Amino acid sequence: MRLTVFGGTEGVGRELVAQAIAAGHEVTLLVNGSTPQWTEERLTVIEGDASDFATVAYAVAASHAVVCALRHANGSRDDLLAR
Repeated sequence: MRLTVFGGTEGVGRELVAQAIAAGHEVTLLVNGSTPQWTEERLTVIEGDASDFATVAYAVAASHAVVCALRHANGSRDDLLAR
């Protein structure tokens, strides 16, 4: 299965990505800022903003499922959960 994960660089999201890869799934991870130090064969990292429609559309294009593990960051300019 091909998964796209938003918010997969910390906490629950990072564990979700690790378990998905261990289970043999292909994972696309959309990150904004720091790129994870993973070098997994089944992991594709896309750098971009989850509030940008074109970036999100590109990240999910070939996915069978999308998982959102985003957290609200205090002081962020947008609240993605309110959209």
